[in-house]
Amino acid sequence: MSDRILEINTLIYNYQIEVNYWNNYYCSLKDFLIYNTKFLNEKQVEKIHNELIDVKLEIKKHQKQICKKLKKTHYWHSEKYYNEILKK
Repeated sequence: MSDRILEINTLIYNYQIEVNYWNNYYCSLKDFLIYNTKFLNEKQVEKIHNELIDVKLEIKKHQKQICKKLKKTHYWHSEKYYNEILKK
């Protein structure tokens, strides 16, 4: 039981670190684009826009991966059970 909990916590922690990294990168790119647009040519702006799209796709990919992994550890079942207990 404790091994499973440790595994779940490790998965969630790693996911949070990864997503925080990508979110910070995304925000930095947006800020760079907002404040430096007049110094960039069209090709550079387009490249940054494409990178922003890729970052969002990467975040979604990580979300799907964590959902798959948590389902394999039966995390959803235990959370559902916990929510049912709270309703009583």
